[in-house]
Amino acid sequence: MRNIIIAIVVVLAALFYFIFLTFTPVGIVENDSYAIPNSQLAENLFKDDISKKDANINAVKVEAFEYLYSGRGKLFVGEEKKVSIDPVFPLFTNNNLALVNLSKNSTLIDSNFKKYDGYPNFTLTAGELYNKDDKIRADNNQYLFLKLPNLLFLNSIDITINTDFKEYKISMNSIINFNEDSIRYYAFDGDVLDYYKIEDIDNKTKIMMGEKSYTYETLLKNLGLTSDGEDKQTIIDNIDFDDEEDTDDDNGKPTTNIP
Repeated sequence: MRNIIIAIVVVLAALFYFIFLTFTPVGIVENDSYAIPNSQLAENLFKDDISKKDANINAVKVEAFEYLYSGRGKLFVGEEKKVSIDPVFPLFTNNNLALVNLSKNSTLIDSNFKKYDGYPNFTLTAGELYNKDDKIRADNNQYLFLKLPNLLFLNSIDITINTDFKEYKISMNSIINFNEDSIRYYAFDGDVLDYYKIEDIDNKTKIMMGEKSYTYETLLKNLGLTSDGEDKQTIIDNIDFDDEEDTDDDNGKPTTNIP
């Protein structure tokens, strides 16, 4: 009986080690990049009251040719010290001018607001989509946004906003939460993500993206974020900010090879 108990303890200890303490390589980052560290950024963008000082977030630096690791149901970077990153967000590379998509549940939105299913490993820069394998342009579409599973958007080209009081510019590849009465977003400044909030906005506010202009009301409708559509708050309430991507295929083999 004692031997059986010892054997069970050994098996449980081994299972604990392999499940919680081991890390499996699932991809290689080919260029210097930044990653989003955890779910705090998304949570901040959905909060009504937060100070800019408390909201700024340090991005995670990823060196070229570093591995991505899967472990404990999460995604990590770092050879010696493993740092958890949020796989819902893309990697920011080429001085943050390009996005490398990690999520299999993202959505691409083109200049006509047509939506396309995203897929891991594509690169999006200045509205142009490139595949991982051949590094050539995937199509002739001009993309305005990458929509994430958590209802946040990344703009692939700059946005100019003209309210009754001020002109704002949101640089490309910012992380944005569009609300009916405000815009909250993060933009890179070096390796820091700075938090911003635009509150002097209404339905008639003019939005410029490239050569096209919209009212803010039209932009929200085109993105499916108006109150006459699906209840956004209901969706937000059901978001699990700690939900991680599955980075292995059905055979347990790595599927991620990041440019």
